[in-house]
Amino acid sequence: TLLTQDYIEFLKTVKGVNVGVSLDGPKFIHDKNRIDYNGNGTFDNALKGWHLLKEAGIPCGVLSTYTSYSLDYADAIFDFYYKHDILDVGFNAEYVGGANQTSSLNRIEYEQKY
Repeated sequence: TLLTQDYIEFLKTVKGVNVGVSLDGPKFIHDKNRIDYNGNGTFDNALKGWHLLKEAGIPCGVLSTYTSYSLDYADAIFDFYYKHDILDVGFNAEYVGGANQTSSLNRIEYEQKY
């Protein structure tokens, strides 16, 4: 969310850099958990940063955290990445640590189906 054109110019001078942008899918999913210190969603800035990197030819991928909420929207997430030509995605489970004292994934009830 903090990428500027000046920072992009710097990254162009670094050999072998590959940047990962935290982007959890469409706005309604991303902004549910990724907010700034004022409580505003960070989707618009994150997507803008990803586009700045791509336009500058800087190798970049997306890091997505999945939560119990986002698990219900796999098709929407796939469609979003496809629409934006995002081909390199790493998925991480929501974790407990630091500012994250709980995980929504702990509340999922699993049902065995045979």
